[in-house]
Amino acid sequence: MEQAKQAAEFEKDFDVLPENWDAAKLYQAVKTQWRISGMEGIRTGLDYAGVDVVIKRLGLDDSVFEQLQVMENTALEYWAETHQT
Repeated sequence: MEQAKQAAEFEKDFDVLPENWDAAKLYQAVKTQWRISGMEGIRTGLDYAGVDVVIKRLGLDDSVFEQLQVMENTALEYWAETHQT
């Protein structure tokens, strides 16, 4: 029941094109899978082994992984530009 509540909140907070919904849902579901490096806690990318588990658990098609990588790279570029971790 908690997952349904979280999904409903996620849906009302973001406008997502229908063809990108699975990728957005996946990105939200793997938010705890960032690899962290160094004392500063710099994010270096997602842990793909963990991502793969989530893809399977959510019953998503493997093709959504490429969309996730676009989102991952965009996030990493943003954090690098803004010096955020």
